Amino acid sequence: MLVYDICGCEGTYTVESCSTIFDLIRTNLGTTSFKVSEKSVVLADVVSVLKCPDHTNASGAYAYSPESNFIDILGVLDQFNFTKDISKTTQDISSATSRLVVQDQLSSSKSNLTIAKQFILKIDVAQNYNFTVDQQNYTQLRTNLQANPAPYYATYSPAANAANIATLSRLMVRNQEMESQRDLLSTRKNEFNSRVDELITKIDEISRTINETKESITVASTSITSTVDYVLTVNRYTPCGFIGNAFENLIVGDFCENFYLTLDQTVPGSILCL
Repeated sequence: MLVYDICGCEGTYTVESCSTIFDLIRTNLGTTSFKVSEKSVVLADVVSVLKCPDHTNASGAYAYSPESNFIDILGVLDQFNFTKDISKTTQDISSATSRLVVQDQLSSSKSNLTIAKQFILKIDVAQNYNFTVDQQNYTQLRTNLQANPAPYYATYSPAANAANIATLSRLMVRNQEMESQRDLLSTRKNEFNSRVDELITKIDEISRTINETKESITVASTSITSTVDYVLTVNRYTPCGFIGNAFENLIVGDFCENFYLTLDQTVPGSILCL
């Protein structure tokens, strides 16, 4: 059986022997442990956190050192390493980004559309032909042949005249049809070229969007990796100096030393057996 004084000091009850208070704490903690993520931490092994120094720089901010923060003292920094957890995600992102390479296809489509537009522009079927004058001439000639055909023939034949009138009638109909088809072709050509221009514009927009998406994905992937790297610096933001200060002032100072002096003066040599 170990004999300790009220400060956990083995043997003679003196202020100088208060350093053995950590032996008392370790003895009482035994194998008690707790978990940080998947790692088990035995409390007796990390009692040194009670002596954690308060490290600060000239401006009063925390100055990192391995012995002055919770993470390093507990030995659990590896539990904050999520590199393996996100590696599959970053690999998938990288693979997806590499497949967003369609510039060659888009450029080819744009080139083909431009060529098609140039060919369509060359189509010029009776674009400037005046079908209206033809229609007027056909109408006038038919009217004359119907009214007084003789002057139009060296040898007049009623049958030939009737055939000519019928031909003119068909020409008048065909003339109107040709004019209508010419106008419709012109309209369709303009519509085609307009649609080609729209498609080219859309292709350019798709190209920009894909490039922007690739950039955003790359930035996101980099941010994920940077965040994981940043988390690994958590030990630089978990100072435990306040624990060391509290233990030194309250336990060692007020309780162990000051209380001992008062107790020793009142009841000299008093001890506590555990």
